Amino acid sequence: SRANAYAYEDEYDRAIEDYTKALEIKPQYGEAYCGRGNVHASEGEYDRAIEDYAKALQINPQYAEAYCWRGRAYFEQEKWAEARSDLEKAVELDPKGWAGEYAQTGLDRLTQEGH
Repeated sequence: SRANAYAYEDEYDRAIEDYTKALEIKPQYGEAYCGRGNVHASEGEYDRAIEDYAKALQINPQYAEAYCWRGRAYFEQEKWAEARSDLEKAVELDPKGWAGEYAQTGLDRLTQEGH
C-alpha cells in the first residue's frame, strides 16, 4: 500500500495519514492498525503504537504480527512481563513464520538480559 511505502521511506506523517484514511473507510482493517502502530513505534511513540496493536488484536485475536510488534513496543518501554507474554503468544501462533521467529529472538534477548 502507499502507506507502507511512505513508512519505508520514513515519511511517517504521510504514512499515518494514509493508514488513518484507510481505517475511516474500513474500520475493521487490522493490518492498517498494525501498520500505523509500526509507524508510531518508529517514532518512539510506544503508547500510541500499543493502542493500535491492541485494536488490531481486537479485530483478529490470532494476529501473530500484532503480538510480535506489541511485544517489541513493551520491550522498548521496559515492560518485561508484557513483552514476554506478547512475544510468547506470537511464537505460539506463528512458530515457523517470520513473526514467530522474530518474537523468539526477542524472548531470547529477554532471557539473556535476565528479564
